Amino acid sequence: MSNALVTLCGQAFGAGKFQHAGIYLQRSWIIQIATCVILLPIYVFATPILKLLGQEEEIADLAGKYSIKVIPYMFSYAIGFPTVRFLHAQSKVNVIVCISFVTLLIQNGMLYISPMCLVGA
Repeated sequence: MSNALVTLCGQAFGAGKFQHAGIYLQRSWIIQIATCVILLPIYVFATPILKLLGQEEEIADLAGKYSIKVIPYMFSYAIGFPTVRFLHAQSKVNVIVCISFVTLLIQNGMLYISPMCLVGA
């Protein structure tokens, strides 16, 4: 959906129909968040699913812990990726760079904090 957004927003922007580009962005957010909600049970129940499929216990447990930690990233990606594509279609490169830099700082901060949270677990 996000890759199609580049084409749709580019055409809307070129035609001067800026409102259509915004509508395409909102629809993309809705579709991708709905997809994340549909995939959420797979991430939450990854450990039992992997064990059911015959994966080793230790690997299934580790993969289950990892999949739980990835859930916020999945939802943020559902919002961030279409937004970057929307801005890219309008050649708003400076805004994309600023958003990417802030995202980099937040993710590195979360990666730094994450091992501290595991020590207490």
